[in-house]
Amino acid sequence: MVRSNKGLGGVYRTAEGKYTVKVPVGKYPNGKTRYVKRSFDTKREALHAQSAMIQQRENKELVAGPRTTLMNWCEEVWRNGSDRIDDRTSDGYYRTLKNHVFPVLGKRPLKDITSTELQALLSKLRRKYSANTVKNVRVALSAMFTLALKHNMVIVNPVRATELPRESEFDPKRAKPPWSDEELEAAILAFEGTNLEVPFMVLVNTGLRLGELLGLRWEDIDWPSHSISIERTISHVSLLQPDGSTVYKVQVRKPKTRTSRRVLQLTSPLIDALRIYQSEYELQAMLKGADWQNSGYVFVNSVGGPVDESRFRKQFYRVLKQNRVRPIRIHDVRHTFATRLIEKDGGMLPAVSKALGHSTVSITMDVYASTARIDNQATLAMGDIVYPTRKKNHPLPSTTTPTSLPLIVNEHHKWANRGT
Repeated sequence: MVRSNKGLGGVYRTAEGKYTVKVPVGKYPNGKTRYVKRSFDTKREALHAQSAMIQQRENKELVAGPRTTLMNWCEEVWRNGSDRIDDRTSDGYYRTLKNHVFPVLGKRPLKDITSTELQALLSKLRRKYSANTVKNVRVALSAMFTLALKHNMVIVNPVRATELPRESEFDPKRAKPPWSDEELEAAILAFEGTNLEVPFMVLVNTGLRLGELLGLRWEDIDWPSHSISIERTISHVSLLQPDGSTVYKVQVRKPKTRTSRRVLQLTSPLIDALRIYQSEYELQAMLKGADWQNSGYVFVNSVGGPVDESRFRKQFYRVLKQNRVRPIRIHDVRHTFATRLIEKDGGMLPAVSKALGHSTVSITMDVYASTARIDNQATLAMGDIVYPTRKKNHPLPSTTTPTSLPLIVNEHHKWANRGT
């Protein structure tokens, strides 16, 4: 074999007397080197082809895996993982493509798929599904082709030349309008005395995402400064396996963006509630003894482990339904936090943006300007909206008034001896 400098591949003679050129063109998602191979009758032809192939590679005109289909590539990414896509997202992409794309384009060679084919597929899907569903298909496809481009499987990402689906007035809307001041007051009263009282008050006063709330650890609370640090997000994921089975696991990740790592100020009443909550937490841990998992999270299940988001959501909706409060998604509580503050003072837009962990103020404006009529004291200012209601009706307990604030427990749990 004729070896070249590292990264240039080489030429070797086969048992049949042919000369094969082997040029590296990137790596597989699992890190192994991917090669393009071509055979020639003479060594001179092979060496000449090697130089040409290296030039093509530099011009991004050389692609690997001529027999790799779209489905094969997506399965490869799904099985081996990628440093650009986490397991949960990769699993979601694969499921989406398996349902909507593989039946039509799954067996097509990856490098031969055109933007025209993809646009036709997306347009056909739009006639049957909502714009949001088609957007998810397009995002999943684009992620797969972006990875393929990185690994020299394709020359271009054809998804970029397709059009975003347009929403119509008949499409179902996932996001609900944020609560009005009156609805927010009703929700606060509804959660009082329930096992969601404290986590709900944290959501209302900070605009945290659910994963950020459930990922909050005691070490993230700075008691003297009345602040919390957002350092992680937690979720329970179900991952599809090659044999068709599903594996469930807890996934702890860093916040979704750099600006999502942030420090938020809390009001004194909320800090007081968390202090009492911590005392009850420690009591529960003592009573459970060796059965307590001691995960370190602020909001835990009945044995001290991470809370399952789906169970949290069920409890959340059940409380709203029982108290006849208009149901909104938990993420829309975040929208309520932002909208109420922006309506109170338009000048608070930068502070609200920072509290939400948005990378730019324009993102906050794009998301919330249409629902609001907008300093760095956003989470403290929310107390002026939230706490007058509580002081008038059912004030938060002070640290000198012992009471029981419940943990997040399983959905059949009834909190005993709760004062009303």
